[in-house]
Amino acid sequence: AYRKARGKEMVVDSTFDFERRRNRVAKYDRELMSTTLRAMKVIDRVRTKREKAFFKQRMKAKTEVERRMALRDLKEDIDLIEPAIVRERKAQRQAQKLKVDATLERNAS
Repeated sequence: AYRKARGKEMVVDSTFDFERRRNRVAKYDRELMSTTLRAMKVIDRVRTKREKAFFKQRMKAKTEVERRMALRDLKEDIDLIEPAIVRERKAQRQAQKLKVDATLERNAS
């Protein structure tokens, strides 16, 4: 019940009706048996196709969430993937800025 309520199971599908009918006893008829077996194969193909489409539709949201999380991680931890040259230049700029600030403080005192 939980999985159906959360949309993780296919609730409405006409192929489930065939499963309910399959468990009823009927008088043996060779022609009916052969058409039933053929129909069961077709129904199974239809069901698997629908299940794949249902799963793919459910996973669309997951891929979007994963993409947003990856972008957020990139924004937060961009310094981990920056090239070494860029990091060195930033360090040099900060060192120069500190030198300038230190000289300004000495001149002001």
